[in-house]
Amino acid sequence: MKQRIKQKRFRECAADDGYGGAEMDLMLELEDARIQWKNMQTVYNEVSDPALIDTVIYQVMAAEQRYEYLLRLAKQEALTCENIPVR
Repeated sequence: MKQRIKQKRFRECAADDGYGGAEMDLMLELEDARIQWKNMQTVYNEVSDPALIDTVIYQVMAAEQRYEYLLRLAKQEALTCENIPVR
């Protein structure tokens, strides 16, 4: 539910900024990647089974790399939106 609200907010922001199609898709994918990365960090902080720790570490790293890749694409395209955290 929260993700749908965020996507709606991003769509509105993108529309206000004049973005369409592929640009909006990139912005939404970027936000999804950020959420996935944060969720995996939470899982890492909660996992206690030694057999799962390595797996979760790889998942956190993969999610972070995906987010950073999409962030680079967004910066190359000079996409901006006040709701998207761009470091």
